[in-house]
Amino acid sequence: MVSAVMARYTESFSIQLPDPTDENLDPKIMINGFIDGFKAKIVDQHDMSLCTMLTSNKATLPEAVCIELAAFYQLILDWLTHVFVRLDKVDKNAGFMQGSQLLASLHGASILVQGTNQPDVFDKALFEWRSRYK
Repeated sequence: MVSAVMARYTESFSIQLPDPTDENLDPKIMINGFIDGFKAKIVDQHDMSLCTMLTSNKATLPEAVCIELAAFYQLILDWLTHVFVRLDKVDKNAGFMQGSQLLASLHGASILVQGTNQPDVFDKALFEWRSRYK
């Protein structure tokens, strides 16, 4: 059942992401929108993402759920990779590294917010990313 929920969650999430290859869309706006979306979930809604919670207990999850989690994270990493390739005019490997670093920063910030009960930690943790892509 959890794997079915994850599959729907991934599908729903993918529909919300703008096409990273659409030349009419500004990649800076896409990156900031992604950060804003994460912040809305973690800070504004005082919530932790479903995937973050599941991943923290991955060793205890059935393989089908782990496969769906991997698919979700791959969707995000692929999307971020495409955006960073366009944004910084880098190759796919560099775009993947930047996407991985941003995603790690977002997850780390979300854990800090929940753990410290200090919502402003999110903006402090993401300050460099925000200032780089104003």
